[in-house]
Amino acid sequence: MIGLRASLASAIAWCDEHADPAQPRDSLRSRDLVPQLLSKDRAWAVGGVVARREALRSVAGVVGRLGAGGRLMVCFPDACLEDCTAEQVTNGFFDGQDVPPWDTWVAWLPEPSPPMDFGGMFLLAWVPAPFIDLAEKGMSVVLVQNICWLEDAPISNKAELLDLQPRWR
Repeated sequence: MIGLRASLASAIAWCDEHADPAQPRDSLRSRDLVPQLLSKDRAWAVGGVVARREALRSVAGVVGRLGAGGRLMVCFPDACLEDCTAEQVTNGFFDGQDVPPWDTWVAWLPEPSPPMDFGGMFLLAWVPAPFIDLAEKGMSVVLVQNICWLEDAPISNKAELLDLQPRWR
């Protein structure tokens, strides 16, 4: 199992290599990383994406620029109202359940004290710099604040996770 720091480095490198701001719906949803059974077992699905991404990076020798900027995002998909508003205003960066593209996924983590009825787990994702404005646009239209930047997230392990985020902003 890959650790959080390695998973984040892998996501940053992969996104640096694949991100295309002109294609917010598709550029960070690589066919090689399509998640399996997301609705049934999210931990397994996110772990599978992370493992496949790391294996493909190792084989291809993808290093990435690791200095292009970006931010960590928290997503509580169980709290989504599925109105597709974030998907519409971001040209598909978020899907209909307010989930960012799977290439950006870092980890599926527990939250022992989730806000409201957000469920006991959340998705940690990396948003490359070219997509930050789009992500903010999506965050601004959701009716339930189930997607936010890590620094604004109502989670108990925020300080630990903030230590992972690169300091180039």
